[in-house]
Amino acid sequence: MSNRKWAWLPIMTLMILVSCGQVGPQKRVGVATSIGSILDTAQVLAGKEMEIAYTMCLALRNKATEYRSQHLNQIFSFQVDYTGCNRQKSSTVITTRLHETNGVLLYDSNLAVFYFKNVETHTTGLLAPLCASLLKGQSANNTVDEADGKRQFKFYAEDGRAKVISYLARRDLNNQSATFGQFIVAREDLKQIETGPILPGVILGLESDQTQRIPCPDGVTFESVQQTFLTHSVD
Repeated sequence: MSNRKWAWLPIMTLMILVSCGQVGPQKRVGVATSIGSILDTAQVLAGKEMEIAYTMCLALRNKATEYRSQHLNQIFSFQVDYTGCNRQKSSTVITTRLHETNGVLLYDSNLAVFYFKNVETHTTGLLAPLCASLLKGQSANNTVDEADGKRQFKFYAEDGRAKVISYLARRDLNNQSATFGQFIVAREDLKQIETGPILPGVILGLESDQTQRIPCPDGVTFESVQQTFLTHSVD
C-alpha cells in the first residue's frame, strides 16, 4: 500500500462489482464510519452547518489568493499514515513543493506514494460546488451529483476546529438486494480546514488534516490514508 495502487485499485474494484450488480450493501464498516449505509435524504444547509461551510469557503478563497501571491514554489511537508485491510500500518513524511498547473494548485512531489496532491480551494476540490453558491450569498444543498453517484457533506466543529466529512455514494444495482435502487456510501473523506484562530506557521484555509476511508472486501473493515500538515518553508 505504499504506491498509487492503494488509491485506485480498491475503488475501481468496488465500482466494477457494483456496476455488475454483484455487490449488495454491507453493514456499517467499523464503529466510526457510515460506509455501507444508505445515504441520508438531501437537505439545504442551515444553522450551524451553513455557518461552518460558509466560513470554510471564505478561508479556502483566502488560501487560494495567498498561495498564488506568496507561496508558489515553497515547501509543504506532511505526514501520511496508511492502514491496510490487514490492519498493518505504515507512516511516511513527504516533502512537496507548491505548484500551479492549468490553474490548479498542487502539492507536487515525485514520490511514488499516494497522498492528497490537489490543494482544496473554493473553486477546485470537494467543496467547490457548495462554495460556488455560498460565496454568492445563495443557499446550498448538502448533497451534490458526482460522476455516477452522489456526494453528501456534514459540517461540524470539534476541539475548536472546523471539519467536514463527505460521503461518496453509488446506487445499489443488485436487484436481489433489500436496498436496490438506493444510494450506498462507498467512501468517506474527512477534512479539517483551518478557519482561525491560526497557529504560528499555519495558513488560513489550510487542510491541516485529511483522511480517506474505503471499504475492504470483507465489508467489515476499511483501509484508510491520513495526511497531516507538518510545516511549510521557503526552501
